This record gives sequence, structure tokens and C-alpha cells, in this order.
Amino acid sequence: MLRRAASGLGATAAAATAGAAAFYAVDPVTASRTAVLWSEIAPVIVAYRIVEKKQAWRKTLTGVADEKADDAEWDELHETHAKPTVECMRRMLGSYVKLGQFLALRPDVVPDAWGCHLRTL
Repeated sequence: MLRRAASGLGATAAAATAGAAAFYAVDPVTASRTAVLWSEIAPVIVAYRIVEKKQAWRKTLTGVADEKADDAEWDELHETHAKPTVECMRRMLGSYVKLGQFLALRPDVVPDAWGCHLRTL
């Protein structure tokens, strides 16, 4: 589920950063909140991208996809990053909490590990 979402996050992050620079220049409070968010979320995005690339590389080398091992790797990643990310969203308040609440209602979009933590918002 998050495999597909993770693949577009890098380009999305770059576009969002470039597009919002002018707005943040006139609103330092929002800029500081966004800086805190990205400082905590960027390592999560990187971790997901690394697992995605590692699995693709492993499949290329072996010629076989080990779905069970891949799923276990994703599950471990979800368990590791869901709680700290949701805690960050909780500290950021506002639209971040609303986004989390919306995602908590979408089990077809987020894995169980994320949904469990998002439901606490």
C-alpha cells in the first residue's frame, strides 16, 4: 500500500518545497512548523525509499520476488515509523491532525500499523 505512495513522495516533496518558499518567507510561524515536520518526516520517507529500492535491486539480482520477505520488511518499517510520525502530527496540530484523522478512516490506503496509531488522533 505505502509502496505506491512512497514512490512519488520525493518529487512531491521537492515540488511542495519550491512552491511554498514564497509563502513561508512572509509567515515565519508556518515556516518553523513545516521545518519541524520535515526534519522528523524526511528520515521516514528516506527509510521507505531505501526499502523500496533494496527490494527492487534484490529482485533484479535474483530474478525472483520474495513476497513474504518483502511484506515482512514493509511490516517492520510500518511498525517502526507509524507511532513517531503520528506523534509528530499530534504536536503539529491543525491540518496535520485532520489529515491523520482522515487517513485513519481509510484502511484501504494505510496499513494496519498506521491506522492503529492514526485512530488515536
